[in-house]
Amino acid sequence: MRLDNNGIRSSFPFQSIVDTGADKCLFSADLGEDINLDIKSVKPVRVGGAGKDNIYAYYHAVDLVFDFDGIEFKYQTQVGFVDAGMVAEMGIGLLGRDGFLDKIESLRFVQKKELFEIEYELPC
Repeated sequence: MRLDNNGIRSSFPFQSIVDTGADKCLFSADLGEDINLDIKSVKPVRVGGAGKDNIYAYYHAVDLVFDFDGIEFKYQTQVGFVDAGMVAEMGIGLLGRDGFLDKIESLRFVQKKELFEIEYELPC
């Protein structure tokens, strides 16, 4: 996947983890800086469950961009950028309920078949 900020797209695709237990989407601050966001220009919000006690996220509206078999799926949502904890240390995204799972039709994971499917509707 990639991020997009007013036409400035991530310079490289990166991996994200779908976390059905996460309330929000979180991304490494490095990924936000890559799309020219001034990460700390907004008020920080304390987030829990991200691996350390006092982690703060800086929420910005960005486009999440996915490529499914050559078909681009893109939409704008609020995501948090963090500079500490697992997400920041690994340089990844964490896709939670608000901002990702609420935007798709369904998600299916079959461990034995190593299958991961996302159903979605493309905007008209």
